[in-house]
Amino acid sequence: MAQQSVPVDLTPSDPLISVVIISYNQGEYLAATIQSVVSQTYQNKEIILIDGASEDSSVDVIKKYSEYLSYWISEKDNGQSDAIQKGFQRAQGSIIGWVNSDDLLHPDTLSLVSRKAKERHVTDAVFYGGYEWIDEEGKVVERFKSELHVSCVARKIGANICQPGTFFGRQAYRRVGGIDSSLRYAMDRDLFLRFANSPVPFLRIDKPLAQFRKTRTQKGHSHEYALLCQKETEELDNRYRLVTGVRSAPYGALRQVLRLATNYYPHTWLFRMRQGRVRPYSVYRPTDEGLPAAARPDRDHEQ
Repeated sequence: MAQQSVPVDLTPSDPLISVVIISYNQGEYLAATIQSVVSQTYQNKEIILIDGASEDSSVDVIKKYSEYLSYWISEKDNGQSDAIQKGFQRAQGSIIGWVNSDDLLHPDTLSLVSRKAKERHVTDAVFYGGYEWIDEEGKVVERFKSELHVSCVARKIGANICQPGTFFGRQAYRRVGGIDSSLRYAMDRDLFLRFANSPVPFLRIDKPLAQFRKTRTQKGHSHEYALLCQKETEELDNRYRLVTGVRSAPYGALRQVLRLATNYYPHTWLFRMRQGRVRPYSVYRPTDEGLPAAARPDRDHEQ
């Protein structure tokens, strides 16, 4: 089933930003996700929602917000990457991005992205910023600043940015080949690596742009999925000839210097101290200890 609404009004001063929400059986969180996009302070946006034929309350939630959606559909698909592709095929914006159905955007995210695009006179870029972790109830449990992106480091050990809250130029996305639908886990890491290996600039926004929800029901807790995560991580290491092991040490050290330069660690540590703890937030269960390191459910969400 699908519903289309009135086309979005384009303005010359503010770029149209397309936000694709991908959804599957997360009706518990979906309303909050949609609301976080609908209530953006930025007006020149279109919202596209791709649902994979959810069997819970998701479709009822979608119908409740249908008047705010440029397009929505609920039908079986071939997984997360396929849903993202379908959404981007519908997108008209010069800047695009996707939000998973349990994550949230901060209220000024799209305004900050547009402001950065206008300051730099470019829409064909990767716009990224800081982010927060939230728990099942929406409580903020960790805060992370954005760090400086340096292409020579990203090309060797990966682009260290978080997918929620990251937007990019639609034409740049098409030039680098779009989402690889064969990937079920590392599609965002793959896309950012292709951006890093292209002339597309990465534009840093020194504010939190999104909230990434950490729950014990996320698919990363499945042992089968964890093995898939490990397999795809190794596949991308080989595909992009990333440096691993001891040879990655100089690049890792440079990344740490960049983090210190942006107050990355003090920002997170201060937040933890205010919460009365020094250790990172964890949703581990005892059975999680056997999962491959690349796929443990509260691994750092940076890519």
